[in-house]
Amino acid sequence: MRKRHICLIGVSLILLLWVVFAVVRDVSISRKEDGRYLTGAFMGPFVYQGEVYVRSDLNSFPESEDTEVLGCVKESWWDSLSLTKWNKRMWEIQSDIIADRRDPERTYLKIQSEQQFYYTKASALESSGDIDRVIEEYDDFIIQECRSRIVPWEVLESHGLEWTVELQRFRLPKASVEALRELYGLVPIREEDFKRHGEVYLLMAGDISMKDFSVKYFNGYYKIPEMEDGLRVRFQPHFFISVLFLEDGKLYYGNYDNEITGEMYDTILQGIEGIKAEF
Repeated sequence: MRKRHICLIGVSLILLLWVVFAVVRDVSISRKEDGRYLTGAFMGPFVYQGEVYVRSDLNSFPESEDTEVLGCVKESWWDSLSLTKWNKRMWEIQSDIIADRRDPERTYLKIQSEQQFYYTKASALESSGDIDRVIEEYDDFIIQECRSRIVPWEVLESHGLEWTVELQRFRLPKASVEALRELYGLVPIREEDFKRHGEVYLLMAGDISMKDFSVKYFNGYYKIPEMEDGLRVRFQPHFFISVLFLEDGKLYYGNYDNEITGEMYDTILQGIEGIKAEF
């Protein structure tokens, strides 16, 4: 009986060591080839190969130039495990990374899950002049909370299920957006700033109901550039401008080097407090 117990303990230890080895192996391998979301928001900014990527529908590449899947974007260490990846792929919720075969710099990426989402290096959006083009072209702008919320039932009853995301947005006048851009200019978006405990918000072109924005500018939908089949459309297109951080009552534009103060601070903070009041 004692020998049997020793044998069972030995087998259990071997199995435990095997599981630990498999987990460590999966995590170490995925660090090299996977990306990682930087906020609690699904499809928010992520880091891949040391670069910060943000959602942007300004640029993409045709499907004929798609690479094989290069990795995935993880929400937590749990997503590093092979079993988790297998399950997510089976249910088509895995955030797979696809690049352009002609683009060794990986400037533009597609994230494939149940549909495709388009991402660009934040540094490339700055250097290419795309952000200035967005500010010049559109008149409507929003700040959107960059997190996924569990919406209380009473909020769903009041506002409806489909567009509760509107509660996480508020309008910012174009003059304010232009003033921020003129004051801070080109601002690097840095991975280390997301590691702090501040709240994250996105500054984008759009309005509270992106349906209205699409109707106003795109006849009801926005067609992704360079899409061969003409079917890739967005009813809520993403036109990124910058990131805002709120930490310990202080507000920052782009990174923690650029503190927003004065009347601009009051305007933006009032909008943020409005979001929090809804939830």
